Amino acid sequence: MSSWTLDLLTVCLWVLLALRLARLGRGASGPDDPGASGDSMFLLGAALALRLAMCRGFSTTPLFEHPLVDAAFYHRWALALAGGHDPYPVFGVDPLYPYVLGGLYRLFGPGPWTAGLLGCLTGALSVSYVHRLSSRLASRPVALFVGTLACLYAPALCFDLLRLKSSLALCLTLAALESFLAARAGGPRRLLAAGALLGLASLNGTQTLALALAFAVALVRGPSPLPRLAALLASASLVIAPATIHNVVVGRQPVLFHVGGGMILWASNNPAAWGRLTALPDIRQDSRFEVPDYMALASRELGRPVTSSEASAYFRDRAVAFLRADPARAVKLVVVRVGLLLNAYEWPDNYDLGVLRLLLDPLSLPLPLWGLLAPLGLLGLALACGPAGTALPGARTIAASTVLLALPLVVTYSNARLRLPLLAGLLPLSALALDQLVRSSGRRAALLGAPLVAVALMIHGPTVRVPPAPALFNLADVYLREDRPTEACRLYEAALAIDPDHVGSLVNLANLLFSAGRYGRAADLLERAVDLGPRVGPYLYNLGNAYRRSGRPWHAVSAYSRARRLMPDEPQLGLKLGLALADSGSAQAARAVLETALESFASGRPGTLPTSPEERAEGYRALAALKEAGGDRAGAALERARGQTLLDPVRSPTRSGQRSAPDRSDRPRRTP
Repeated sequence: MSSWTLDLLTVCLWVLLALRLARLGRGASGPDDPGASGDSMFLLGAALALRLAMCRGFSTTPLFEHPLVDAAFYHRWALALAGGHDPYPVFGVDPLYPYVLGGLYRLFGPGPWTAGLLGCLTGALSVSYVHRLSSRLASRPVALFVGTLACLYAPALCFDLLRLKSSLALCLTLAALESFLAARAGGPRRLLAAGALLGLASLNGTQTLALALAFAVALVRGPSPLPRLAALLASASLVIAPATIHNVVVGRQPVLFHVGGGMILWASNNPAAWGRLTALPDIRQDSRFEVPDYMALASRELGRPVTSSEASAYFRDRAVAFLRADPARAVKLVVVRVGLLLNAYEWPDNYDLGVLRLLLDPLSLPLPLWGLLAPLGLLGLALACGPAGTALPGARTIAASTVLLALPLVVTYSNARLRLPLLAGLLPLSALALDQLVRSSGRRAALLGAPLVAVALMIHGPTVRVPPAPALFNLADVYLREDRPTEACRLYEAALAIDPDHVGSLVNLANLLFSAGRYGRAADLLERAVDLGPRVGPYLYNLGNAYRRSGRPWHAVSAYSRARRLMPDEPQLGLKLGLALADSGSAQAARAVLETALESFASGRPGTLPTSPEERAEGYRALAALKEAGGDRAGAALERARGQTLLDPVRSPTRSGQRSAPDRSDRPRRTP
């Protein structure tokens, strides 16, 4: 589906909304009002149609087939579950989403549309739930308008398309909140569904369990609190129990949800922390490796093997000790995190909304963003704590739920993805704020508008922004997997235009240019990567290859020699160094180095750098030429025979009409 079709669909949605609003009055309504129910169904259909159209457009991009980082992690986990195998005896992250996705993979196949349709459905249901909650706090026109804002909220549209748990998290949080508000005036049995939804939401996002406190406070204030509270908590516990049983029985560790909590707390609260998640030097930023890396780090520091739960407890204790030792730093981190949480900037994580706009033109439209909803939501939060909240049943429960959902983000970190579940409270509270503004006149409207403007200016104030270079790099990597080097080159160039020091883009762009025969430009990029890169051994090897191909043998000798000092056990480096020395005319040194390297290959010494029979044969030919120049014709003949022996098995398929694989061993290695 073309982008203009999506644009037209969005415009039609606004026109339909305007026509529907024109037929409504300003009277208050509730979620059980027949008109409000019709509005919910209208929004459900519109949201589903819009998301399906967006998913159709997204299916033409490489990200649809190739999920990134956490999305790839969930996809691999779901594939294993669909095959009847759970690779994690103890959960490292919230398990519900991969289990739901794995079940759908088993029923409908592991294609990208399976996950895409799940996101479209949960996103559309979230819009309907937002409208139902808004109907409790505002008039029918305002609730319909806020429901439309939820339908068009740009981050939600993005995350509904991606294989991430965010869309399901928002849907379950809204469902739990709506179910509780609908059942809290009834008996204990009516609260069973709310408790079950609360348990499901907690399995998909542990921080959602904080809603239990808001629900408990609301129940304590009503009649017969103990039986109703017991029913709520018992139902939630029954849903959570399978995850705990899995961790205890399969993993033999007493873990309630997962073991990642202490590790995330330490990554957010350590001497290098500044308010965001800190990349620790010994921890790979990939969900597949984070728990094993933390376990290995804890084992080294404790001097004994540890389990994943022990590692989590160890890092949790370290984070708490760090905060206690420096209270001023702890307060500063909280203040910074509150500012980052409320700021209008959509912090990237795995995916950058700005980069996704390059793939989906409708996202470039003036769609609602956090900067629009947060000021209205905060004004509604303040109103819910005052007389307006007293007059509207459920307003204070929604306000308390919003604050409790935000607390974990203040303790750890936030981004556009983690802020999404906060919409469960902020959007209905935005409806409350808009309704009060619409109903007010004169002085009261000014009193409400002044703090709204002040908060909006604060939220849209300056902040430290993350350049989208890593997201462009990830997208280019997907293009490489689809064998589309032209698009990949363009994105690497765009990443370097934003961040000239992005090492991954430097190395991978050099790889593509090297393959295209632009050895000089590849060498320039690799020189920069060597100056910046922490793993300079492979980069120096790549640089030596570029120098040698561009006709600068002495530069290649220098690069290979530096790499050899860092990687002394690599026979491939000795081979390359010997060839470069031979090119530069240093016959005696080249002969000694080549003999040592080829002997290492003959003895079967392993190495991590790529090599090929053709390249080793080249080394034998070079050594033969050096021996012949020195008068050792018998030795030269022997070396040529050894090189020919290597080539015969490689060239033998050619005799039957097949082509042998080209030699690619000296091409620059891609950054993992």
